[in-house]
Amino acid sequence: MAHGLIAPPAQYHNRRLWQWPALCGLGFLALLLGFIGFLHTAALHGQDVSPLDALYESMKLFVLHFTYEPRPLTWELNVARFLAPLVVSFTTIKAFFTVAIGHQLKIRHQWKQGHVVICGLGRKGLQLAKDYHERNEWVVVIEQDADNPALLRCDELGIPVFVGDAGDLAVLARARVHCARLLVAVSGDDGKNVEIALHSRELCSQPRGGAQSTLNCFLHVVDPQMRSLLQEHGVFPKLDEKFRAAMFDFYASCAARLFEAHPLDGKGEIAADSQTIARLIVVAFGQMGESVAVQAARVGKFANGKKLQVTIIDPRAAELRQSFSRRYPDFQRTCDVEFIEAAFESPQVAARIEQLRSEPDSRLTFAVCCDEDCRSLITALELKAMLHDREAIILARMSARSGLAALLCGNEPGTSPPADCAPASGVEGIHPFGMLETLSTPGVD
Repeated sequence: MAHGLIAPPAQYHNRRLWQWPALCGLGFLALLLGFIGFLHTAALHGQDVSPLDALYESMKLFVLHFTYEPRPLTWELNVARFLAPLVVSFTTIKAFFTVAIGHQLKIRHQWKQGHVVICGLGRKGLQLAKDYHERNEWVVVIEQDADNPALLRCDELGIPVFVGDAGDLAVLARARVHCARLLVAVSGDDGKNVEIALHSRELCSQPRGGAQSTLNCFLHVVDPQMRSLLQEHGVFPKLDEKFRAAMFDFYASCAARLFEAHPLDGKGEIAADSQTIARLIVVAFGQMGESVAVQAARVGKFANGKKLQVTIIDPRAAELRQSFSRRYPDFQRTCDVEFIEAAFESPQVAARIEQLRSEPDSRLTFAVCCDEDCRSLITALELKAMLHDREAIILARMSARSGLAALLCGNEPGTSPPADCAPASGVEGIHPFGMLETLSTPGVD
């Protein structure tokens, strides 16, 4: 696929892939029937035709060159002389439409102004593209991975996709970033998102004829140090009339909403004279797990003055602890933290959870932050079984409100629960969070 060009809709490559083998099969069948037909027809009229001559005459059927005179013809030859040109005709038409649709999208895009550009087609990028598309915006996606399965979903929605590196000026120019009203960089890498924003600003700064609108750029930056450095050094001036940039963090937003819905102290239940301590246990310490822990440290101030107790469970806990402590040096001043380097299924983790279960005067909150929905659900269910009748809040990260998250809230499969569901017929005590539908739509919300 050409670098930086709009990809023809994937349904012509994926959902209709069966048509090409079918055409090849029909073509071979026409060639075989023609070959057999010429041999049988020649034998019927007492003529001597070699196999090579029969094969050559069969190949001529595909270009409507049939000059065989003796009649009658055998049924094999009659079928072959009609089937061969039909195969050629259908193949030509199919190839034309496959190429034409891709170019039609490209031509339409060349005249667009005030559109939305999404850089990165991960789960966040796809959700944003769908959100803008539902608002009747002209959305263009830039994605580097030509094999990304999300490309098919974009094509089903009629969203044009540029395949290429969003950090490449040429690709950004083909996406007409300089004519867009909004660009959202969610590539999954903070550095790449910053690079996209800088190159987009460079394109917008180039002099062009006619009125030029302001490009509002929203870049996803998870690393707090990078956000601080970019802000301190004024990398993106606020007074730029052609380009404005703002940073956002989906994981931090999810964590903030999480503890608004499920406070660590149970909405002020830890009184000033209470001996109860609040405990947060984070399972899987990736980006979401980090954000949950950091937000808990920010809001974990209780009336009795006792520190929040945080337990991190992850097979790479030692490695992640060094990185986390370097980026959040004040974390251990606000709460007591322990890192357990082990898989959740290990006896070490089981023993620690048993200790927490039998601990008096503690309020337990578990945040299961696995990247895969299925893994999060299984871990949450195992936790519930390990805790027996011990009261605790179990929060399970889910990617979408439908599917497994709907099951947790007692909804029918394929339906979506409300943003903050309270299980009725679902799994009591397990609450989904982090659904992509809660992602604020930049430039709208």
